Amino acid sequence: MTAPIPTSPFPRTPTETFPYSIEREAGAGAMGVVYRALDPTLARPVAIKVLQPRGKEDKIDEEMRRRFLQEARAAAALSHPAVTTVHQIGEIDGVPYIVMEWLEGTTLEVLMQREKRLSLDRAAELIGELLAVLGVAHAGGVVHRDLKPSNLILLDNGRLKVTDFGIALLQGRQLVETVAGTVLATPQFASPEQLEGREVDGRADLFAAGELFYHLVTGDMPFEGRNLVELITAVLHKPPVPLADRWPNVPPPVEAWCMKALAKRREDRFDSAEQMAEALRRWATPVSERQTVETRWTTRMMAAPANLEVSGGSLPERAMVDLMRSWPARDLGRLEASAFLTKLLETPIHADAFAGLATFGDYSLLVSGGVVHAVVPPGDLCAQVDASLPQEATARVHPLPDGYSPKAVELLSAALHPANARHQGLDTRVVNLSAFAGKLLEEGFAGLMSLRDGDRWAFVFLSQGRSELALISEGWERDPRQTEWSEWLNSVAATAAFLDSVTQPPALWFRQGFSEVNLDVDATIPRKPRSGSGSMSLTSVLPAAGSEAVFTLRPRLEDLRHGDLSLADSSTGRLVSWLFGELPQTLVDRRQVAGWKYLGDWLLLVKRLRIHTVLGDGDDASPFDVVSEDADGKILHVAQRIPQLDTETFQAFVDEVVAIKESRIKRGDIGGVVLVTPRLTDEVREAYKTLVSGGWGNKLFGFDKSMGYEGFVRLSARRGFHLLLVEHTADGLFPHFKS
Repeated sequence: MTAPIPTSPFPRTPTETFPYSIEREAGAGAMGVVYRALDPTLARPVAIKVLQPRGKEDKIDEEMRRRFLQEARAAAALSHPAVTTVHQIGEIDGVPYIVMEWLEGTTLEVLMQREKRLSLDRAAELIGELLAVLGVAHAGGVVHRDLKPSNLILLDNGRLKVTDFGIALLQGRQLVETVAGTVLATPQFASPEQLEGREVDGRADLFAAGELFYHLVTGDMPFEGRNLVELITAVLHKPPVPLADRWPNVPPPVEAWCMKALAKRREDRFDSAEQMAEALRRWATPVSERQTVETRWTTRMMAAPANLEVSGGSLPERAMVDLMRSWPARDLGRLEASAFLTKLLETPIHADAFAGLATFGDYSLLVSGGVVHAVVPPGDLCAQVDASLPQEATARVHPLPDGYSPKAVELLSAALHPANARHQGLDTRVVNLSAFAGKLLEEGFAGLMSLRDGDRWAFVFLSQGRSELALISEGWERDPRQTEWSEWLNSVAATAAFLDSVTQPPALWFRQGFSEVNLDVDATIPRKPRSGSGSMSLTSVLPAAGSEAVFTLRPRLEDLRHGDLSLADSSTGRLVSWLFGELPQTLVDRRQVAGWKYLGDWLLLVKRLRIHTVLGDGDDASPFDVVSEDADGKILHVAQRIPQLDTETFQAFVDEVVAIKESRIKRGDIGGVVLVTPRLTDEVREAYKTLVSGGWGNKLFGFDKSMGYEGFVRLSARRGFHLLLVEHTADGLFPHFKS
């Protein structure tokens, strides 16, 4: 049995009067502490809220006691699945407690901190659930009086729970008499009559529901103030900030509904929660229709000319970039690449992170939540690249238009990645596409639905049980803007596919987020060197090690995280895993350890890895994805991934390595160099063959064959380094051993 925490006032073991086992403290507030406990009889978790003493003598005054019990009785007076169920009220050593159902979920306050704003459909659904609770409460004579995001819990199953009836008014039977002029509410969500200390009724809760809706769809509040006095003045005397100012594309019926809920005079608001809910249902999309994708295209299409006026035959990938470039821009001037990325990827504490398109010179970056989701290079319509940006260029940002979730940027970027096809080749003349899409959404599908018919195409982005937005070319026989969404889907003759959304930030994002990372390396050596050998060889290690790990990294790549992603998710992480996982065994299996001596055997000497680091100073500084060092700080290997490798960039890379090695001539640094690229061209292969044969440059003498070394770039009779070219494809890393 789990022992209670020392400060708990409850018995250490269940008793007849207290049949619960305290597990841990779950939270604390102004009035009390909440514990998670187990009800052994029913084998269910429960929440136990105990009143927190306060004051000089740490005593519970009578008003606190009565208000605390009022919370329990107010909740117990209601019979509704969205109201927290009260199991028991009790008292131990003069300290009252309430036993309630344990809720697994998160408050709307935490949800909004994470999501910033909700979709119209989701906000309407939550407020609709709240109004249903308020209808039952008001009919039972209970007015909540303190509705706010922290008192509303979104359960893991998606349903809403209303909590904290601590200052609720139980009309006709209240335990605590309200003193005239006393404000019992959170000012940000209080009605004018509450702030004035006047008598309240259920319409005060309706005012709070209107404020909650406004907050959910905009992320802001309808009344502003730099301090409490200004805030109260705004609620009492100033009109709310129009919803259209925060959300330009708000449908007029939604604006009218919200403004009516926020009327100063309660007589001008809705008469009841039922009336307010009925008015909401007139413009809200029913849940059943959303789950079967019965929404109109007009509610999902981005309001930009490029969204709809794309000429037939244009690639949708280019249409997406053109669409985002059409959003209003803000110039940042000429910046260095590092300063640009730092500014772009920051996640402010008191503001939203940037979401939208950013351009740097001719490059386009899709960004949201501090993550670069994709990069579109100049002249390339859809291939993501991870090359470094120009050192300096003119920067511009195109923020995501109001009314759209930052998720839209992530979904748009998914179309620029090679994606896994969940379903493809679906003939819309045979498949009921709207029903098929609806079923996938019910299963939690997030990704892309594409339709193709010759030069005509449509891309629909799906997430969180609904369609987020759509891009469509011209030329379809029926205009999707003039008909129902499901009707249009089932009327077109096209081939459809559903592609999973894949988050694949480019290497430049990882390089920015994981710069100058150091990892300790331990090599497990199961055998001593062969007699007479001067150093350990992979040949003597790996056969004895079998499938066991030879190298251990500390910390692990998986434990180094930036946002939701780890270093293991990056191309650099995969390169490190390959270098210390597959490569040693490959060299042994191919019997090429001796030929690649300073690349392979030197892996056993590595004690530290430097990730995304720079070698050299000033104009001679060169960035590398991976640099390995021994116990004395000697550089053993360098590795770099270059996404677009031609003979010019190949020669420039070799020159950088040579310059670094020559600057450390007394230390004998750099024995192995790994150059990774997605595709090795014939030109690069030929340049590599010429280089390692000794025919490129006056410094190269071509002695490598006499020494028996493979892929060796010789700088003098006794100095040089192995250079291994590696292709990195979707199937893995493949070394090019032939020189």
